[in-house]
Amino acid sequence: IHMGNLQALSYVFRFNQILRVRSEECKRILELIKNYAVFKTSSNATQHPIKLQLKIVLYRLGSSGDGQSVRKVASLFYVSDRGTIKNVIQRIFKAILRLKNEFLYWPNERERLKIASATAKEMPGCVGYIDGSEIKFAEASVMQHEIYSRKRNIL
Repeated sequence: IHMGNLQALSYVFRFNQILRVRSEECKRILELIKNYAVFKTSSNATQHPIKLQLKIVLYRLGSSGDGQSVRKVASLFYVSDRGTIKNVIQRIFKAILRLKNEFLYWPNERERLKIASATAKEMPGCVGYIDGSEIKFAEASVMQHEIYSRKRNIL
């Protein structure tokens, strides 16, 4: 294997590991948000490149514990920890939330049937999935037999 290929593979792996998305997905999100007004400044104040802002937010969303602390994120991306991270997060979220109606919607009856049949073995009758986090209910539900986790546990 050529050493350049190993370096490229290492970069791809590291990119995915740090930002929790593939490079192509990051580029797609960037394309969707880059022209939003929140990234245009009318004053002399400059912003970090939108690509860097997106990477900061993706990293922070994919981190847990003290790995997502403002100081650590600022150090990792060589930006100030005096409001920069907060401002970056606000701008990126404003831009992404602007697209919510384009990507977030409840499927119509035909789409629901298609989704439910495609996942019938893993999650019978399930139409939507979130991020895989399990939340145990404090009290048993009337439909307890219908609420399963991704590991097939009754929640």
